Amino acid sequence: MTADGLTSRLAIPRKFLFHYSTLSECFKTLIIQERNIKVTKDGRSETEPQQMLRPSAFVASVVPNKVFDPQHHVAFGDVFLENHMSAFEDEIEAITHGAGLPDRGNQGWITLAGKDLLNLANHWLAAVPANLSPGTGICGVRVEEISNNPIDLYAEAGRLCIGLDRTGVEQALTRLRSQLPSTVFTLTNETNCVGRIAVMGPDSRKLLQALGVHDDQLLNIGEHMEIVIIDEPVRVSRSDCAGPHGYDFIVQMESFNMILAVICSWGVRLGMNLVPVGWNAVQETARQYPNRIL
Repeated sequence: MTADGLTSRLAIPRKFLFHYSTLSECFKTLIIQERNIKVTKDGRSETEPQQMLRPSAFVASVVPNKVFDPQHHVAFGDVFLENHMSAFEDEIEAITHGAGLPDRGNQGWITLAGKDLLNLANHWLAAVPANLSPGTGICGVRVEEISNNPIDLYAEAGRLCIGLDRTGVEQALTRLRSQLPSTVFTLTNETNCVGRIAVMGPDSRKLLQALGVHDDQLLNIGEHMEIVIIDEPVRVSRSDCAGPHGYDFIVQMESFNMILAVICSWGVRLGMNLVPVGWNAVQETARQYPNRIL
């Protein structure tokens, strides 16, 4: 089904009128070049390309045509998020008493395929009683073999998925390549291939059930599963990224807008006020939970 056909059949609230062509063009050109003048030692001037920041998938969908503004946006590598996507008080109310949609575009995504990965992961986590198995994971853990900062590890059959701040992706890739033979393991940086959002708040479980998650699934932090939305696979994980009741959606970029439209349409059907949530509200909420997962 085409994006245009989908929107004509779904009851999407006015603030979620997505611009599919804008998103498509945004990700056809992942890096925008501008001309930057510099002067060489002998006095000659020359130009060099300069990398420009681009909006996260969520920003490109909800508030298209945005250009980076340091007063209103926060940058993570080559991507920026909105500080506020709605009124700040409304965002806080949604993720603490209702349900909000935080932007998780600040996160990177690495996959590692090969044999004996569960043994490898549990070796990395020797100091933590993780005992990973397919469908389980651990969030906010420090693994020196991968990163100096907290990461999320999700185990699948024959594959490990690593979620981490996108500014630390290159460091993680370098460390992993130095340890793991390419003849045995396949390491893939999927950061720019997926879009990420979360559903957060005490009402978020109601939305997950409508999307096919059962009452006995995704009850513990790190648990994850694949669901299908309009024939597209979507990975959902319990992450609690800034307090309780947090669930990450990892969506292939080419279907991100359509998946987001379906999520919001279900929110309307269920009478939920799904508020887009910016970076500042997530950080403020996280500070209220000393045992939060960052």
